[in-house]
Amino acid sequence: MQPQNRDLRQVLEPFRRRWWLIALIAAVTAAGTYYYYSKQRPTYVAGTTLFVRSAGTSQVIGTDPETDPSRLLQNEATLLQTPAVARRVARQLDYTGDPRDLLSSITVTPSSDSDFVTITATTGTPKDSANLANAFASAFARLNATQTRQLLADQEASVNGQLARLPRRLANQPLRANLETELQTLELAAATPPPVQQVDAATVPRDRSTASPLRNAIFGGILGFVLACVLIQGLEAFDRRLRDPAVEAEYGLPLLAAVPFSRRAYAVRRAGSRVPVTIMEGVRGLRTMLDHGTCAAAAPRTVLLTSAVSGEGKSTLIKSLALGYFESGRSVLVIDADLRRPMLHELFDVPLVPGLTDVLRSSIALSEAVQDVQGEDLEPAFDRDAPVLRVLTSGSGASDPGALLGSEKFAAVLAEAAAAYDMVLIDSTPMLAVSDAIPVATSVDAVVVVARSDFTTRDAAKRCRQALERVKGVTVVGVVANGVHEDADARRPYYVGAES
Repeated sequence: MQPQNRDLRQVLEPFRRRWWLIALIAAVTAAGTYYYYSKQRPTYVAGTTLFVRSAGTSQVIGTDPETDPSRLLQNEATLLQTPAVARRVARQLDYTGDPRDLLSSITVTPSSDSDFVTITATTGTPKDSANLANAFASAFARLNATQTRQLLADQEASVNGQLARLPRRLANQPLRANLETELQTLELAAATPPPVQQVDAATVPRDRSTASPLRNAIFGGILGFVLACVLIQGLEAFDRRLRDPAVEAEYGLPLLAAVPFSRRAYAVRRAGSRVPVTIMEGVRGLRTMLDHGTCAAAAPRTVLLTSAVSGEGKSTLIKSLALGYFESGRSVLVIDADLRRPMLHELFDVPLVPGLTDVLRSSIALSEAVQDVQGEDLEPAFDRDAPVLRVLTSGSGASDPGALLGSEKFAAVLAEAAAAYDMVLIDSTPMLAVSDAIPVATSVDAVVVVARSDFTTRDAAKRCRQALERVKGVTVVGVVANGVHEDADARRPYYVGAES
């Protein structure tokens, strides 16, 4: 009994089971994304490039030529985003609002390895974007040219004034020569092209910069799908309950049968009621596996059904399995070895006493304690020497059930039952509740573990597996997945028109 690695089917099972959650999250995410972006105002981006002669300008206006050119370019980019430039742009475009609002619509990016500055304008219409980018470029170029011309004119006037005040003496000739050279430089700078030039004008963009709502909705749906898968993985990590595909792997046992869930399953718990056909077919599969699917040389004749915890449906399954063996023409005895919370007397509608405890105390013989079962399900498929279905209830109770079930008397009673009946099915307490099932498990031919789908936890399965492994001489032949939802749906086409 070793836990098995989960195969791909088991890995994908949580996603298949919660497919509706994946679809819901993906659909909501896609719809929300589409709605959000459909309400957004479309934007358009246009850009233009300025060439800035930072080195030449610095020499003319007296800036230190050793200054980092990238810093000079950054200064020009900062000047481009000043209110003075914005006011010129507002006048050029006949903008009636606050000129400073225009600055929020542009982005100025100086190049790190050249003398170019890029102006990017973002507005709600293609034409406005192109006009705004070109307006900032031309306004800054004109402002820069005007300031440069004014600066050159002021410096030229200053040099001319120095020459006029300097007497024409021999001693002043070197100084006058320097001033005349500087004057020629200024005149040459005034004749050169302006230091800021627009390289290429911004053109009207054809496509908007924001993605279309449909494209964003598709991306949102994909993102929602991924988030839903992550959510399901988280839920699965916190949800410790076992389901049909994982039962075999967690117990490390062969899956003998998957008994489907039925909305009429409660009827099995009422004495004399007919077992739903879908459940009965699952039980017949279990009967076939016990007859032919075990590794033993002969089919087991004494079988104990146990579970990890209470509420997994083993007592109800025993009733159905007893009917399954009976309909195949075999004499069946069902023994209620759960001396603490007996249920078989209610399921088979027989008196609680006399029963097993009375036989173990030697107050009554086994043949006198067993009781015939009456009901509409008692219709064997064929007659094999008049088969019988009988039940041995738990009896009048015991103060120490474990001692009674571990006694030699119980082994003798079990041997007597196996000799008198074709099949002996035993119900017991859950493995993790009390230890009563341990001595019974060592006395039978086979032990079957019942695990209820969507109820048994992985921790309970692990502890049950470990408890059975620690007991020597126990033959655990497999596990039954009880109350499986998907199997009922998969088999339904075979039961169309069948009696239920």
